[in-house]
Amino acid sequence: MDSPASQPPLCLACRYRAEHPCRPGGLFDADHVAHVLATYIEATSVQPSDRTRRLQAEWANDCAVELAFHSPDTAFRVVLLAMIELETPQQALLLATGTLETLVATHGPRFIDQIEMLATQSPRFRYLLSLIWPQGKKASPTWQRIELARMGAPRPGPDDPLPPVGMIAQVF
Repeated sequence: MDSPASQPPLCLACRYRAEHPCRPGGLFDADHVAHVLATYIEATSVQPSDRTRRLQAEWANDCAVELAFHSPDTAFRVVLLAMIELETPQQALLLATGTLETLVATHGPRFIDQIEMLATQSPRFRYLLSLIWPQGKKASPTWQRIELARMGAPRPGPDDPLPPVGMIAQVF
């Protein structure tokens, strides 16, 4: 189990680069990763894609997915922080079907209580849950609980604003 103060393992971007963009000042910074991940998602979601910004921020997406496998507590924090910065349903789709879906598929039972609590407090988080797939685990007790947690999720159209973030402060 990782803790917010722990240093997660190096992601692929950090292993093969001289600099470690997720570690400004030498220490891992989940807030920084979440902000750059939101930038990556925003740059990817516009048409045509903002290639320069997307490439500059791509490391954060790689880092977040790696965290989802190897440092799930930190990944969950990064998802929630990035979720706050999202502006469009397209951006929400990219976060949900990337890091959040990977996190739920690999560590769902570990986070299900927290997921259920957040779904009641945050319409935006409940909306993100409505965008993920069961990854072959549809019959699992965890997925059944996720189905209940995401029930009644808002359904904004592509040009509508996202649902409000709601109350997620107690998670941090």
